Amino acid sequence: WWLFEASYIGLLLVVLAVVAAASGEIMRDTFGLSYWSGVLAVMLAVGGLIFGGGRLIERALSLWSFVLYGIYIVFFIWCLGSLGDDISAGLNMAPVGSGWIMSGLLYAGYNLAVMPPVLAVLRLHNTSRETIIAGALTGPIAMIPGLLFYLPMIGLYPEILEATVPATVLLETLGSRPFQIAFQIVLFGTLIETGTGLIHGLNERVAGLHQDQGKEMPAWMRPTVAIGLLVLGTAISSFGLTDLIAQGYGTLSYGVLAYYVVPVIPIAIWRFRNKAG
Repeated sequence: WWLFEASYIGLLLVVLAVVAAASGEIMRDTFGLSYWSGVLAVMLAVGGLIFGGGRLIERALSLWSFVLYGIYIVFFIWCLGSLGDDISAGLNMAPVGSGWIMSGLLYAGYNLAVMPPVLAVLRLHNTSRETIIAGALTGPIAMIPGLLFYLPMIGLYPEILEATVPATVLLETLGSRPFQIAFQIVLFGTLIETGTGLIHGLNERVAGLHQDQGKEMPAWMRPTVAIGLLVLGTAISSFGLTDLIAQGYGTLSYGVLAYYVVPVIPIAIWRFRNKAG
């Protein structure tokens, strides 16, 4: 189990660093501010939500999801009108090849790492039916914004591969400064959501461990964990957004697949068969 925990915490720190680095790039490229002002702003915002407690986090994440969907739908429709022909050409440009298989596995790997902390929300469910419906909705709800962003990127392929923050290139192509600012603000808020959810999830797991031992998580521990992760994430962000994504995600995803996915699947099948029998 400790191998998974090591992979999970490592991936958490890399994602926090990516959040910080992306925020710094957005502040610099969109608003002309210094890179580190963006890093500091996102980390302070994440810390503020964490210290606000679980209720505030749940409400903030839920409300911001509607804002995110709204801006992404507008973005997609606008890009479709401006880049529709280029998107169609990009989809037919070259054969898919086989690299997508490994890329898909790695992408699934670092996303599946959040499954254990996500289980903390089960306390909000009253029946198995609610849990099944929530699980069935989670995947599509999380994936649709990615699809709405991915398809427009195809319209600028392969040039967009050189962009550190592809959203900036796409927004500049649309040519609307007000919409660019609005979109980047929403994206910045989404980065705050990501960092907050990861740290809160880890805190909930630590609290659950104390509860299993018949103890209560000390009041000082939540802010200590949050501050420690934020400081480490900020330090790691100095490696740069591109290197973090290229090296960190891939390496740690292998760990999640090896120490979590591979062992859990046969156990789940065995338990399901025993229950059915």
